[in-house]
Amino acid sequence: MKAWDISGGAARLEESFEALRRAWLAASEHWDDRAARDFRAGYLDPLAPRVRRTLDAAGRIDELFVRAHAALADPEREGG
Repeated sequence: MKAWDISGGAARLEESFEALRRAWLAASEHWDDRAARDFRAGYLDPLAPRVRRTLDAAGRIDELFVRAHAALADPEREGG
């Protein structure tokens, strides 16, 4: 069992972002004026690449923790 839960948090972020995307698509069927376009450009559009980078970083950190945990658990590791 892991003492950390990065992948679970990342999964919740991905699910939440997908829910936000679906909600925006539904809202945009009825809300299509300048304010809606400004909101999308100023808030929603910048989120997609940020969420992707965050999920990628979380995956790399999780992999690092898994490798570190395995190295620390290995009785043959150097200095052990």
